[in-house]
Amino acid sequence: MKRDTLAAIVIGFIFGLAVALGFLILPSLLKDGMKFSFSLPKISLPKSSPKTTPTPKVIEQTGMSITEPKDNSISQTSKINLSGKSPKKSLVVISTPSEDKVLDLGSDGRFTTDITLAEGVNTIYITSYVDGNIADNKSLNIYYTPEKF
Repeated sequence: MKRDTLAAIVIGFIFGLAVALGFLILPSLLKDGMKFSFSLPKISLPKSSPKTTPTPKVIEQTGMSITEPKDNSISQTSKINLSGKSPKKSLVVISTPSEDKVLDLGSDGRFTTDITLAEGVNTIYITSYVDGNIADNKSLNIYYTPEKF
């Protein structure tokens, strides 16, 4: 055998013997007088005053409705009229595959705009914002084909 192998065997034997003796002798040493005690520190929290719950701000949400076109409709023209109603003084964002539009509504809340369609399915996303918060989301699928039925 090589010296390195023999040295590793001897060191391993000595280490194993020390661990075995530690397991045999250590319990008797602990019984004779070495006692360990451990306690957790006590933490006390100051008493808090009763909490008041804030009253939530009531936002009038009448929702948004799309009157034209109907969802999943088929168009044979590339331009359609999109119209609907949203809460008063809201901002409406219309996003299509080919364009995006922002409409600032007045006091009546009605909107109408022309949308250009791409051939195939067009998913139109309409989002209404009131005071910077999203009031409502809608999505429409409009199919455009120039073919005659």
